[in-house]
Amino acid sequence: MKKIAVFLSLVLMLSGCSSTGPVFQQITLTPPDKSTVYIYRPHQGFNMAGWPEIFIDGKKEFALKNEGYGVVHLSPGEHKIKAEGSVIFTNWYPGPMEITKTFEANKEYFIRVTPKMTSAMVVGSSMTMTGKANVSVVTESKALSEIAETKKVH
Repeated sequence: MKKIAVFLSLVLMLSGCSSTGPVFQQITLTPPDKSTVYIYRPHQGFNMAGWPEIFIDGKKEFALKNEGYGVVHLSPGEHKIKAEGSVIFTNWYPGPMEITKTFEANKEYFIRVTPKMTSAMVVGSSMTMTGKANVSVVTESKALSEIAETKKVH
């Protein structure tokens, strides 16, 4: 009985770690004076229970949970996209990572956020892990194969 309780607790705890919205659907119409930017996080085993907050030009847009995506429409020009969390509030081990990109009107862009473990160490009965995040622009064909199973974040 105790094993069942532990198992159910783990299932409930981990269910809060992944996105729960509708499965990815590409927008069919980009506003003519804007660019459509998909920011996504494919499934990763490392730091799957943590998530970064996504900021665009300093403004918080959404929390990007494991296997999740968000979509924003940006005015043409240069924009800074940053993934940042904290170990305490969002359980996000990698430090902040950002890119600056120039976006054109009436175009689609795909930005992938992936955490990577850089080291792990066992001290006694505890394990310590460190990592970093990679925020990168990817091609539409690469992104569509990775983003197909993601779910929209709220």
